[in-house]
Amino acid sequence: MAEPKAGVVSTEYAPSLADGQSILAYLCTKKANFDEALSFAMTALALLDRHGAAPERRLRPLPALFIVHRKLGAPAEALKYALEALEIAEAVGDRDNQARFLANVGTMYADTANYEAALDAYVKAIKVLEERDNQNSIVLVLNNMCDVSRALGDYGAAIDSGNHMYVPVIRASIGEVYERPRATRKKPSNTLWKASKPFPISDLVTTAPTCFAISDACSTHRRDTLMGWSH
Repeated sequence: MAEPKAGVVSTEYAPSLADGQSILAYLCTKKANFDEALSFAMTALALLDRHGAAPERRLRPLPALFIVHRKLGAPAEALKYALEALEIAEAVGDRDNQARFLANVGTMYADTANYEAALDAYVKAIKVLEERDNQNSIVLVLNNMCDVSRALGDYGAAIDSGNHMYVPVIRASIGEVYERPRATRKKPSNTLWKASKPFPISDLVTTAPTCFAISDACSTHRRDTLMGWSH
């Protein structure tokens, strides 16, 4: 899509137009139309830069740029956009987006086998999510931490991360449940995954099969879901 010509869009309306471009970019990522997504997102950034919009407006197109570059196999670019978004979120005190982009940064470090940095980012994300009482997203990040721990061959890494409240969930995800043959594992519960209310942590730690069901459900959606928190 062609960028609007200079002078056509007034400074007053540029941020709103950029928001529209950002939404279109995100929707294109959901359809795996990455070329269009990239075009819309870059148009949004150009509008914001040209008209001197507030830095936090960049948080709208940056997620799409992160997704596009990750999906297209450009980890350095994806990490760059995630770090830029994280810096802006921290500067303006946007705690929800701070957690989101910390998780995205962790994902990129995990993708590039920088596992210690990934765990560090995930731990920071969980601390913010605890503050926001966002239990659904905590489970998603914990699942990613367990993936990283398995990659490291150090199952204690997630447990030693300081998230002692969630140790039963972590142990269930990386311990006895994963030692059982896959054929005997309990399948995810659609009802549980589609629940409209957050999962109470007290319910999550009751049984290993329940934790596995949640972990498996998270595995299906985990990183792409984390990337899509904004819209």
